[in-house]
Amino acid sequence: MLSEKGKQDIYDAAVRIAGEIGMRVPHAASRDLLVAAGATVDEGDLVHVSREMIEAARKTAPALFSVYDRNGEPAMEVGKYHSYFGTGSDLMQIYDLETGEPRPSGLADVARAAHLCDGLPNIDFIMSCAYPHDVEPASRAYLESFRAMISNTTKPMVMTAEGGDDLEVMWKIACELRGGEQELRAKPYSSCTASR
Repeated sequence: MLSEKGKQDIYDAAVRIAGEIGMRVPHAASRDLLVAAGATVDEGDLVHVSREMIEAARKTAPALFSVYDRNGEPAMEVGKYHSYFGTGSDLMQIYDLETGEPRPSGLADVARAAHLCDGLPNIDFIMSCAYPHDVEPASRAYLESFRAMISNTTKPMVMTAEGGDDLEVMWKIACELRGGEQELRAKPYSSCTASR
């Protein structure tokens, strides 16, 4: 849809913003990694990434990579012009199937959606499509959603984590389900978005 010049203009603008304007990186460990790779920091957490750093990073990123299902079978080749379909993430309300009325979503909705989508051949990956308002304390919501999804699908998953503690638990469980860390690294079946 864009000309080659249009694409280049967008890329050049993004690179200029990353280098000249910068981005706030409040996570100290992430800032340290960027600085170690050559970024500069000012105003405490404003990180500037140079064009050279971006170009070097692009050269190390694969143009195509595979995602597997939980059993280790190929599920998606991500990159190039491949398109895949999955559920959305963390809806705060849903229409109740019994009443036809909107209501706050719950953990059973997460499980039900994962189970349904597991059987749908045109759905390639599963996200936690509903936020579980009924989980107490709320800080466990994403962990419980993860549990509900892995109990109801073997398709690749995209999870949400509240932070590093959630992510560590999810990682350990995923390793156990795959048969170990080496096996999971060789054939990944999940990715994560973090809320903090």
